[in-house]
Amino acid sequence: DGLDLASIPEREDARDALITTTTRIASLEEIPEGAKLGTGSLRRQVQLEYLRPDLKISPIRGNVDTRIRKIQERGLDGIVLAAAGLRRLGLEEKISFTFPVEDMVPAIGQGALAVEIRSDDEATRHLVEPLDHADTRACVLAERRFLHTMGGGCQVPLGAHARIVNGSAIFSAFVGSPSTRETISKVSNGLPQELEKLALDSAEFLLSHG
Repeated sequence: DGLDLASIPEREDARDALITTTTRIASLEEIPEGAKLGTGSLRRQVQLEYLRPDLKISPIRGNVDTRIRKIQERGLDGIVLAAAGLRRLGLEEKISFTFPVEDMVPAIGQGALAVEIRSDDEATRHLVEPLDHADTRACVLAERRFLHTMGGGCQVPLGAHARIVNGSAIFSAFVGSPSTRETISKVSNGLPQELEKLALDSAEFLLSHG
């Protein structure tokens, strides 16, 4: 209470990226069978295991530099990080492969920033509102509505990504079981002004399917 998201600037790349010990690859299928990949995200782990059940997933923690260093230190074949963080840190050249949203649904709000202010601070609101990007705001708020409806937290592997392409809205959503690694996903299409409805419909579909 008493705080507002006064501005949500234009989003950076929301996708997940793979850094490997080799050069750029065209698909995840080029990773050798039984390869060992590092990630600290349950969401990424479950989706990786769905895409490639043969992969060995190793949990890693730390900031971006620490995680990249652990590729060598722990003998990993690669790690998965947010593309946005790598791009913002000037490390884009380290990206070997960027996952399509359809294969690896991003975390809610991934790649987006928010400027939070006191609700009654009109002077600051006036200063930061020009940074607001209408399409990004609509997409991120829809993803947050999905998360709120799902009731998910850090222990639930789920993701959602909204985007507006050529005047149409696309909402991708995913949820998985932390124990069985089963997954349910849904992709919905509609008008940009229907994004909140797409988010709610996606959440209701995933909840109704277990």
